[in-house]
Amino acid sequence: MVNYIRIKEVSAEDLRSVKTQLWSDDKYLKPKTFEPWLTFDFEEIIQLKQTNKTTPEQLVNSLLKELKKKNMLLEQAHNDMELMKASYRRLVEEETNENNGIISISNIPLNVDKSYFNSYDHYGIHHEMLSDKIRTESYRNAFLENINFIKGKSVLDVGCGTAILSMFAYQAGAKEIVSIDNSDIIYNAMDIVRKNNILNIKLIKGRLENTELPIEKFDIIVSEWMGYFLFFEGMLDSVIFARDKYLKPGGTLLPNKCNISLIGHGDVNFHNKYIKFWNDVYGYDMSSMIKEILREPIIEVMDSNCTLTEAVIISEYDLNSVDLTYSNFALNFKMKCIKSGCLTSFVGYFDIFFDLECKVEFSTSPKNTPTHWKQVAFLLDKPVEVKFNDIIEGNIVCRRSKKCARSLDIFITAFNKEYKYFLD
Repeated sequence: MVNYIRIKEVSAEDLRSVKTQLWSDDKYLKPKTFEPWLTFDFEEIIQLKQTNKTTPEQLVNSLLKELKKKNMLLEQAHNDMELMKASYRRLVEEETNENNGIISISNIPLNVDKSYFNSYDHYGIHHEMLSDKIRTESYRNAFLENINFIKGKSVLDVGCGTAILSMFAYQAGAKEIVSIDNSDIIYNAMDIVRKNNILNIKLIKGRLENTELPIEKFDIIVSEWMGYFLFFEGMLDSVIFARDKYLKPGGTLLPNKCNISLIGHGDVNFHNKYIKFWNDVYGYDMSSMIKEILREPIIEVMDSNCTLTEAVIISEYDLNSVDLTYSNFALNFKMKCIKSGCLTSFVGYFDIFFDLECKVEFSTSPKNTPTHWKQVAFLLDKPVEVKFNDIIEGNIVCRRSKKCARSLDIFITAFNKEYKYFLD
């Protein structure tokens, strides 16, 4: 109510005439300006003072003194926070300017980016990736089915992890291999390579953008850089950096082509699990959570039997020429319904191509064998009934997040509504 009065500049007379609550909108939770007294726990202060034997006048004076003290501390904390925000904005602006107006991870200070690399220190994530046969065997096949092409060449493995791709390159006859990773898993990779008596793989600990490599140029650069919705984590930045600095003219990237597709999906049970659930939680209405929950895409293996539309390719790339704007794209789409049903989400997935003499490719589509990337479900607030042969028209916009260079902001407009999703 106080914020409503401040923002609307309501007079006392106007307030008296109000018959319904006009300040229930969430926007009135945020003050027009910072007001420390709104953050006080008055009950705590009163309880503290009432433990002493004081007159009412002394209590009021004591409370005022305490409030002034807390007010000063809160204002100082607020000022400190504003200073931190300004510093971060300057950091982003400097990074953007150095990349010709493009946000990228290359200039993020290592201490800021440390948590990303630390997440790959854990063994569970490597077990999950190595156990993904579609992923791992596709890379192996790209090397071993093209031995004549790989033999005698130099290979750079970006973000090598356990060095499995480096060992596939060795198996295919690569002459010299440099493998780099900034997570501590690199030390395990050193043990693995040593245990398998492989002598021509040189492992380096460091972030590629901040490390000088022992070889000036490479014939082949390989990397498993893909994230959810293809671009989450922004690791393609490092591959582009490697390509521009270390790839020989006419050299090869593996993989070298990819695309992202979108389908309409109708799984009412899935929708109820994540959305309708909040309407009655042990007898309590928690539906106020739904607005925020809708903004979080769901990473899950989606039931292919619930696919309601044809797939639409919303973005495709040749990695030999892609630049740092790769995650910024927009498309007006038309989807043809292949059957009737209740559309509950749009689902995104990607396809990867090793365009060599013996071509290798794989897809993360719901109709294919599941991978550890699964699919990304963008839930609608309510199911929408569609019929066979209907054409669903909409628009999707993807942008690299300004808050975090490794995250994505995605906007989908369909059925006369705009939905905002944050993949972070």
